Amino acid sequence: MLYVAIDRYLKPKGKLGFVITQTIFKTEGGGAGFRRLQLDEREPLRVLQVDDFSQIQCFEGAVNRTAVVIIQKGERTSFPLPYNFWRRRQPRLVLTTESDHDEAMAALTYSPWRARPIDRANPTSPWITGRGRAIEHIERAIGESPYKGRAGTCGWLNAVFWLQVSSGRSDGKVVVNNLHNIGRIHVRNV
Repeated sequence: MLYVAIDRYLKPKGKLGFVITQTIFKTEGGGAGFRRLQLDEREPLRVLQVDDFSQIQCFEGAVNRTAVVIIQKGERTSFPLPYNFWRRRQPRLVLTTESDHDEAMAALTYSPWRARPIDRANPTSPWITGRGRAIEHIERAIGESPYKGRAGTCGWLNAVFWLQVSSGRSDGKVVVNNLHNIGRIHVRNV
């Protein structure tokens, strides 16, 4: 619907603000088409700013992750872009849908974050958002790692180590059975 509105109602270089779900910027598959940010193959779209209200219940009785996006027709998006993360000044502060602008601004605050695709080679990849300096340094945590992960503490061999005493012997020792049905590896009675 947003792309149709931009295509039909905006002149070149025109701008449009739109209330949209915040997940469009963050989900792997669902938002990829939107994040192409172009009308057909002919006209690019530029995201000028996103205001993320996902921590605030903007619509009474609805649980959603609200955002407002401002897009300009005919320009390419450049990353990172401004991404304002809004929240209540005090977590328990009540803000109703009937609150006017001044009441809302007194109750809310935002952090001026930045946003960019997680995979720089794929502009349709989900966006990573955060403070500017954090986004600059995120490359260290994204991509191929020289560390090869290994299994740590796990329960795969629980069947070997968990025992049940089945009887006692006259010499003071006990007869035990493995609990063969609690792990991935099934061991017959020892």
